[in-house]
Amino acid sequence: MKKIILFSVMLTISSSAYAKEMHYFGGQKEYLQQCRVCHGGSSVFVVNYTMKQWEDFMVNDGKDIGLRHINSNQYKSIQAEKKLKPYFETERYQKRLPYMNVFLKRFAKDSTNSPLKK
Repeated sequence: MKKIILFSVMLTISSSAYAKEMHYFGGQKEYLQQCRVCHGGSSVFVVNYTMKQWEDFMVNDGKDIGLRHINSNQYKSIQAEKKLKPYFETERYQKRLPYMNVFLKRFAKDSTNSPLKK
């Protein structure tokens, strides 16, 4: 009986750790597909901001950072040039935002996971 309980506890712990990793990988994939066109590699751009700054950017369910992009001339010109769809106005953006949050904070300037600190 003790072995079954111990196995259940270990399974729960490992599955929650796996879920966190999936959040990170989902955010990284989204960054590579949607953000790299304008912002370059994540090891260059993401590490410019602290975790607090990323939290501030993502307030209001990511609408603020979306509007910031939509209203920028750079976004408009790249969108027209590359024929990009209006990403920040899609349901996909809202669904992927939690994954992006995990990814951006994981590699923030003040994170211990920053690729520049290795």
